[in-house]
Amino acid sequence: MAPTTVADSTKDVETKKASQRKTNKPLIEKRRRARINDCLTQLKTIVLGSSEQQAGRTSKLEKADILEMTVEFVKSRLNKATGSEEPIPLKGDTSIKWDATYVAGYSDCLHEISRFL
Repeated sequence: MAPTTVADSTKDVETKKASQRKTNKPLIEKRRRARINDCLTQLKTIVLGSSEQQAGRTSKLEKADILEMTVEFVKSRLNKATGSEEPIPLKGDTSIKWDATYVAGYSDCLHEISRFL
C-alpha cells in the first residue's frame, strides 16, 4: 500500500466537500422556494383580507400579482398614516410626476439670476 501524502488527503477532503455541496444545493434551493411561497401566501391573505377583492379570483393570482397588490396596499397604508392625498414617492417609482419639482427649481434659478443681476 502506498503511503498517503498531504496532497492526497487534501484532494479527498475537497472532493468530499464538493460532493456535499452538490447534494445540499437542491435541498437549500427547495427550502428557499418554500419560504418564498409561504411569505407570498401570507401576503395574499393579508392584502386580500383587507381589500374588497372577488373571491373567485383569489386562487388564480400569480406571484407577480400578489407582489403588485402588496405594493399598492403598503402605499395606501403609508398615505393613510401621513394623511396625504398625494402618493408617497418610493424609490424606483417612475409614475411620479416631476413637473412641480422642475417648476420649483426653475423658479429658484430665476430668483438667483435676478438677485445676481
